[in-house]
Amino acid sequence: MKPFGLPRRLRVRSRLDYQRVFDHGHCCRDGVVVAYVHPSPTGESRMGTSVSKRGRTGVQRNRLRRMLREAFRLERAGLPSAQDWILSVAHHATGLELEKTPAVVVPDAIIRATNSRATTRA
Repeated sequence: MKPFGLPRRLRVRSRLDYQRVFDHGHCCRDGVVVAYVHPSPTGESRMGTSVSKRGRTGVQRNRLRRMLREAFRLERAGLPSAQDWILSVAHHATGLELEKTPAVVVPDAIIRATNSRATTRA
């Protein structure tokens, strides 16, 4: 693993885990970032990304994923433990929009999703 990377054990990787978070988790939108949160079965906070192909090249989607992973990695210590997080980017968002405020947009979405349990997806 790279010194500042996010190891595989801290990533949501299986389709079933993604489906569980989307179906039963709490959702919060903040600007261009949408955060879905659900208790993790592994006992550790894990993160996954969901970036639509709509109007984006593979290079653009991968850049957005890297930016989301980095923001999560930096904020992970201050998050509640044992939660699965899926961070998604609105289809109209570009890397430039996210790059302008990654230190604000992503943590705000994460914090709002943690504190707000009013919007539940069922």
